[in-house]
Amino acid sequence: MAEQPDRYSEDEWDDVLGGERLTDEEKEQAWQRFERRHWPGRQAFWRNTAALLAAVLTLSALAWTAFHLHTHQQNIPETVTVEPTNAMPSAAAVEPIVFENAPLETILDTLSRHYGFTVSYRNAGAKARRLYFTWDRTMTEDEAIALFNNFESFSLTLSNDILEVE
Repeated sequence: MAEQPDRYSEDEWDDVLGGERLTDEEKEQAWQRFERRHWPGRQAFWRNTAALLAAVLTLSALAWTAFHLHTHQQNIPETVTVEPTNAMPSAAAVEPIVFENAPLETILDTLSRHYGFTVSYRNAGAKARRLYFTWDRTMTEDEAIALFNNFESFSLTLSNDILEVE
C-alpha cells in the first residue's frame, strides 16, 4: 500500500488505519514528537563536534611529543671519561676507547689532552659532526691524525702543536 497509495480507496485506507483520521494539526504534533525522539538535534551536533576536536588535539599532542622526544634523544651528547696519563702504557695494558656517535669536538678534545696539542677549527660545522671512532691510546699522534684524514668531510693538519680542522 505504501508503494502505490493512489490505487486504494478511502474506505480501504480507513480499514488499514483503524478508522482513525488525523487532522493537519495532529499530524504536525506527531511529527514534532517523532523528531524529538529520533532526530539528532543541535545538542548531538555540538557533542560530536567537541568529541572530534578532542580527538584531533589528542593526536596532535601525541605526534608533537613523539617528534620532540626523538629529536631530543638524538641531541644528547655522548660523554666519554678519559683519565689523563703521564707515561705511555704498554699496548697490552691499554684498552681502546670507543666513541659512539660522539661529536668530533669531544673526540679531538680527548686526543688533545692525551697528546698535548691545541685544536683550532677553521670549519665550525665540523665540530658538530658525529662519528663512530675507535682510538687506541698506544698510537702516536700522527697515526691518529692519519685515521681521521680518511674521512672525506673534514681534514686535520698538525703543525707546532696546533691541530687545524678544515
